[in-house]
Amino acid sequence: MAENILDQVADGAAFGTARAKEEVVRLEEIISDAVEDGLRAARRTMKEGRELAEDGYEEAIHTVKNYPLQTVAVTFGVALATGAFLGWLMFRRK
Repeated sequence: MAENILDQVADGAAFGTARAKEEVVRLEEIISDAVEDGLRAARRTMKEGRELAEDGYEEAIHTVKNYPLQTVAVTFGVALATGAFLGWLMFRRK
């Protein structure tokens, strides 16, 4: 629908002036450029996020391989603390 309105304005049907047509064409270019810039930024952000996730994954693998006992101990401690916290929340509600 918006394209139809812009086309009508661009054809001069709504305003009947060449200046209005020029303004609409300029506005379309500005909007198009803004959308393209937004897409480019979104793609760049997704690429950077993917690279960060891959780096984090590789770092985690490296840490687990080099420090297996510490990894198990930390995992156990986090699981125990999480279980204790969730248990506390469950009994607190009653």
